Amino acid sequence: MQKIGSLINQKFKTVTQVSKTNEIRQNWQKEAEINRAKLKLLSNQVSLTNEEKQQLTYKGMRIPTVNELLRMYYKKELGVTELNLKTYKEWRELGCRPMPERKPLLLWGLKTKKEIEQDLDDNGYPIPGTGKRVIEYCPVLYLYDESQVYNIENCR
Repeated sequence: MQKIGSLINQKFKTVTQVSKTNEIRQNWQKEAEINRAKLKLLSNQVSLTNEEKQQLTYKGMRIPTVNELLRMYYKKELGVTELNLKTYKEWRELGCRPMPERKPLLLWGLKTKKEIEQDLDDNGYPIPGTGKRVIEYCPVLYLYDESQVYNIENCR
């Protein structure tokens, strides 16, 4: 009888862990979707109008990319003249720690391809065996400037 009780407890713990993992995954996906939406909105705000692009072309100037415009925006927001951007992991490897109250700066990554399941269930999870398709997308990069990092003097 005691073995049955311990098996039930073990199964319950496993089910609880799986549901917590699913909840964490769903929260992370929601946050990622929100950050992507924020980056889209910010990209639209800093993007040049067609008229501005024509003026630059007429003057023989190169049209800046969205990421270049975002970098200019972040420089102004942070009050710095140059951005030294690194990922959280890169700063940690240098012995620094991004400040927890600081939000990462969002930029677009290089266009990449990903193979995904064809169909999704009601919760947005792929249904195995329904075939695969390839999508192209630009990942969101989460970067920190040195002005957002503790112990910048002690970094290697």
